[in-house]
Amino acid sequence: MTWVRHDGLDVRHYEHNYSSLEWQQSPLHYLISKQLTSLRRHLTGSQRLLDFPFLEELRDVGVTDYLAFLVRFTESDDVGDDAQGVVGSWTTDREEGFSDFEIKALQRIERRLAVACKITIKEQIAHNVSATYLGPEAGQQVLSGKIRRGDGETIRAVIWYSD
Repeated sequence: MTWVRHDGLDVRHYEHNYSSLEWQQSPLHYLISKQLTSLRRHLTGSQRLLDFPFLEELRDVGVTDYLAFLVRFTESDDVGDDAQGVVGSWTTDREEGFSDFEIKALQRIERRLAVACKITIKEQIAHNVSATYLGPEAGQQVLSGKIRRGDGETIRAVIWYSD
C-alpha cells in the first residue's frame, strides 16, 4: 500500500518473487537479510546516499528522505520462509527531510502498525479459507459465530435425479 499526498491510497498486489533482481537490490531485502530494524537514507543534499536503485527512483519523483523499518514477530535468528514480520518505509518530500522528533514518532508507531497489519492479514486469510471450503455465506456465518461445530439447520430443498 502506498499513500501519496493529493493522490490518496494506492493498493497493489505483487507476486511473491523473492528471486527477482529488483527485490534482491531493494532496501527492504537488505533490511531483512542483514536483520536490521531500520534503515535511513538521505536522498538529496550533502548527506545523500543512493546505494539502491529504488532510492534513485524515489529521488527522481521528489523524495528527499527515506526511512525503512522491520518489525519481527518471531524471535528466531532465521530469516528463512518461516520468519514472520512486517517491513515498510516512510518517505518525505520536504527539503530538509525528517526531523529527529518525526523519526522518533514514526518509530513509536511502527510496531502498532505492524500488529494491525498482521491482524488484518490473518483475518483476510480466515475469510479466504472459509469461503473456499465452506462457501461464502456459510464461511461468513462460521466466522461471525452464528454456526458452531455440531449445529444443524433444516432447509427446504428438492433433490432432482433424472436419467
